[in-house]
Amino acid sequence: MMKTQFTKILYALVVAATLLGCNATTPPEDVAVNLFNALTSGDLRYVKQNIYFTNPAYYDAVCDYLDLAARSADYKERTADYTADYKAVKITYEGDVAWVELQGVSPLGRTLTTVARMLQKDGCWVVDGDYTVLHSYKPNE
Repeated sequence: MMKTQFTKILYALVVAATLLGCNATTPPEDVAVNLFNALTSGDLRYVKQNIYFTNPAYYDAVCDYLDLAARSADYKERTADYTADYKAVKITYEGDVAWVELQGVSPLGRTLTTVARMLQKDGCWVVDGDYTVLHSYKPNE
C-alpha cells in the first residue's frame, strides 16, 4: 500500500516538473533570445533548462563546463552588469524545427550574430545544442 502511494506521488511530481519546466505557448524566438541573454548575463540555470542534446553525455559535459565557467573570476567579471541584449531578427520554420537568427551587442559595442536551431520537445521549444554554437572566443574582444 505504501509503495503504491509513493509511486503515485513520485509520478505526480515528475508530471508537475515536466509541465512547469516549460511554457508550451512560448514562441521559439523568445526561448532563443532568453537563453542567449541568460548565457551572457550569467543565468546558467535558464540555459540548462532550455537546451537539448541528443546525447545526454553532451548535455552533462556542457552543464559541467557552464558550472566551471560560473565559478571562474573571469566569467563573473564578464557577466557582471552585462547582457548582450539579443533580439530575434529572423525566424524560419520547418515543421517542428525553427531557425532563429539573433543579434546582440558585445561588451565593446560590436554586433554579435548567431543562429539558434530550435526543436519542439514535449510541446516546448528548446535550443538544439547539437547544432547551435553557444560560445565563440575572439582574443581581442
